[in-house]
Amino acid sequence: AQTVVDGGAPLRDLDPDVPVLLMSGFSEDEGRQRFDGLGIAAFIEKPFALATLRSAIQGAIDQRHGRPPHG
Repeated sequence: AQTVVDGGAPLRDLDPDVPVLLMSGFSEDEGRQRFDGLGIAAFIEKPFALATLRSAIQGAIDQRHGRPPHG
């Protein structure tokens, strides 16, 4: 199993405000604990449906632009 501490770091060098989505086999609670403080925009627990990924991406875009989340 591969654990990447902050795979978003190279992107953040280009744009410090880039939203990073974390996809993991950890449960959401465990994932949030393990990766707390890395500025993760959304956590997606594997396996996931395409609709879940789409929603997380849209939420990160909305958050970046200061818009309320889609309901």
